[in-house]
Amino acid sequence: MNYKNKLIVINVLLAALVLIGFSMTIPGPIAIVGVILTIFLVAAAAVIITTEISKPMKNIIIAQKSLAAGDYSIEPLTVSGEGQFKEMAELTNDIIGKQRDMIMEITSATQQVKASSQELVHSGRSVGDNARTVGDAIEHVASGAVELSEQINDAAITIDSLIEEIQKVSNKSGQMSDIGRIVTNNITAGNNSIGKAIEQMETIKLRVGNSASSIKTLEDKSTEVGDIVTIINGIAEQTNLLALNASIEAARAGEHGRGFAVVAEEVRKLAEGSADATDKITDLIEEIRNEIMQAVKTMEEGMDQIRQGSGAIQETGKVFDSISNETTNLLTYVQDVSESSIKMASSSDSVNQTIADIASVSEIFSAHSEEVAAASSEQAHATDTILKGANHLASMADKLSKAVSSFNIELCLAWNPALSVGHDLIDEQHQELIRQINQLLEACNQGKGKATVNEIVAFLEDYVVNHFGMEEEQMQKYNYPEYDKHKAQHTKFIEIFTELKQEMQQDGVGPHTAIKINQIVVDWLVQHITKVDKALGAYLQQVKK
Repeated sequence: MNYKNKLIVINVLLAALVLIGFSMTIPGPIAIVGVILTIFLVAAAAVIITTEISKPMKNIIIAQKSLAAGDYSIEPLTVSGEGQFKEMAELTNDIIGKQRDMIMEITSATQQVKASSQELVHSGRSVGDNARTVGDAIEHVASGAVELSEQINDAAITIDSLIEEIQKVSNKSGQMSDIGRIVTNNITAGNNSIGKAIEQMETIKLRVGNSASSIKTLEDKSTEVGDIVTIINGIAEQTNLLALNASIEAARAGEHGRGFAVVAEEVRKLAEGSADATDKITDLIEEIRNEIMQAVKTMEEGMDQIRQGSGAIQETGKVFDSISNETTNLLTYVQDVSESSIKMASSSDSVNQTIADIASVSEIFSAHSEEVAAASSEQAHATDTILKGANHLASMADKLSKAVSSFNIELCLAWNPALSVGHDLIDEQHQELIRQINQLLEACNQGKGKATVNEIVAFLEDYVVNHFGMEEEQMQKYNYPEYDKHKAQHTKFIEIFTELKQEMQQDGVGPHTAIKINQIVVDWLVQHITKVDKALGAYLQQVKK
């Protein structure tokens, strides 16, 4: 009841008291009128009092009925003035707010449990299948271990035979080493002989060269003799011509020239004889030159043969050098093989002992494999039990979700204008975050949360940079008084997200990753966006008016 209504009621009651007192002093009709007026005033006061009492009570009763029906979307109660009704209304508002927050958190937790349990169900099935697969594989391994043990025993027998063969190889290697040394010595002797042959060929080549040079000189001298004979032949022809001329002149002189004619005739005969002799000499010299040229040609061919022979001997020497090197290498290899064979033979006891140890370990491994197979079977059974529990948990979460859905309240995973902060870009980013959360929850419900993790992680990497930066810019621009606390929550979320990324890099992405991201983003939505960001939105809308 406000102050004005209280004054009215007090005045009405005072007037009623005055009328009652006045009526008692005046008898008759006036007293009756006074009583009637008094009754009217008292009734008016009662109406005012009843109205003041019933109106807030009516609002409180309506609110209680809405709560009883599960409708938490009602507006907060407002009662003017002071008193118990206002206190009752404030308590009712406080109860509604706390119950609304509690139901929202229950709804969020229910959705997380439902999504996580579904993810756990699918993971449990996968683990169960893997456990059964491992069990089957271990059984095969156990069977294979028995066969391996038998094969190892066979291998031990084979190794004994191999050691005998190695000993034989070692003996043969020693013999080959001795033969190799003999071959090396023979090759060395052959190289020495080839060296001597090369020296002798060089000597022959030098002497043949000298002979060829002498024959060449003889050819040159015979040519000179031919030239001289040609000159003599020319002189004989001139002498013959002069003798003929002298005979002619002697004939002209008659008797006085007979003696001169006889001399001229003898000179002519001598000239003819000289010409015949020079012709024979020329023929002889030509024959000598032909023989010399044939000798020179033969010498040159001999020189070519000598050069070819010398080259062939040198190539043979190179081949012998190569054979010597290869023989040396072969001898080294044979010695290495011999030494290795000796070492292998000397290690036979160790090999046999190792084979025995392997056989023993194989038997132990076979026994352990059987134990692991039994443990895998137990694990598969335990996984089936966990899977049943996860299915039961998912069923309970579904029932709880249906029970919570009976309350008429704006769920935290649905965008509504009340979440707006008054900034279009920030609101769009919040809506995208809710869409990503719903997508992850739906994927987890289908057991596909692992496949959706990378997408929401990529979104959150952009979200913590651009969205947080945008909000902090708006808070600084409009001097938001809760800036430090708000930014501290941003920093805390970045730390949690960074830690999550490090875990993903170290451990990889698995079902647990989807469940953890689900918890992080849903808790952020419930605790930050619906409360802290909503307060920021109210402040921004107020300062922008």
